[in-house]
Amino acid sequence: MNGAFSVINKKSVMGKNIIVLDDVVTTGSTIGEIKKVLLQSGAASVIGLTLAH
Repeated sequence: MNGAFSVINKKSVMGKNIIVLDDVVTTGSTIGEIKKVLLQSGAASVIGLTLAH
């Protein structure tokens, strides 16, 4: 998943608290990578929620 996601407009996430929704989590790599990218882009916090494991 490394490098699979990017933030185009960093101003849109700067200082925001963000919730990421995913339908299924197996290894957690998708939410982990998204969280990393959002925090590096200036998000204040990122919470990951999933529907199934």
